[in-house]
Amino acid sequence: MLISSLSFSQETRILDSLTKKPLMYTNAKFYLNNKIIGGDYCDEKGKITINKIDFDSVEFSQIGYEAKIISRKFIRDTILMNQVAISLNEIKIEKNSKHKITSLGYINYKKKIRLSAYKGFEIVVYIDNPFNQLKEIQSFLFKVKKEGKFKTAIRIHFYKKDLEKLIPGKEILNEDIIQYIDGKTKEIFEVDVSKYEIELPIEGAFIGIEWLGVLNEKTGEFNMNDSNWDATYIDVNDKINIPLTFTRSKFADPEWKNTENMKNEFKNIIEYKNFPNASFGIKIFE
Repeated sequence: MLISSLSFSQETRILDSLTKKPLMYTNAKFYLNNKIIGGDYCDEKGKITINKIDFDSVEFSQIGYEAKIISRKFIRDTILMNQVAISLNEIKIEKNSKHKITSLGYINYKKKIRLSAYKGFEIVVYIDNPFNQLKEIQSFLFKVKKEGKFKTAIRIHFYKKDLEKLIPGKEILNEDIIQYIDGKTKEIFEVDVSKYEIELPIEGAFIGIEWLGVLNEKTGEFNMNDSNWDATYIDVNDKINIPLTFTRSKFADPEWKNTENMKNEFKNIIEYKNFPNASFGIKIFE
């Protein structure tokens, strides 16, 4: 039994239960006694190799799908995920209004530092809605510098503002928005999200990035190197004296934390005039 436990390794594919198509970058969180002890993502082909020796269950989750928790002994070569039935609200925007586009957020703020990340790291920033009415989001923007020959996969997130305090609440999106950043990129990256018809709530929203990992461009598999850190950097500014940016680790500490800790922990290395905030932005149809 000991030998069997130590040698446990299984390749599993995550598929849509109806279409049988692979689900890219599904989250896999490993639990032991109801505590998260690690995690990973499926690759582009929906494949994940499970080789943990100390977990008793795993939770698979994907935007737009019902989460599935499976006991270790019931893990199979293929796992099917069920889509969530979603009732969408109609966005009532006149066609002529889409000709005018307005930018919101912090994309033009001067850089203080560049921040790198690791697989499972998520960073979002609050963007206010100054119009006091729903607005459709045209695109998401962020400043990025990418080194190395491998491409990085990221997931875009849009969260509602919590009803009681300024922290991320419920996910707005109903499906994945995946973006790839190729090697040696240095520019403002703009992701067109108009086809998803995403509303910017009246109270504003949290918008940002989840790092999925570094991929081999030919195979679509994760690059297995000695470090989970990624040579992809985003701009962080210190123009606002409010911590509007929140971060978390999907597989280690899933609770949101603002950047007050970042400011204090690195005060001996870099002095922030105000709070560090991600230089993200959006364009909306006004």
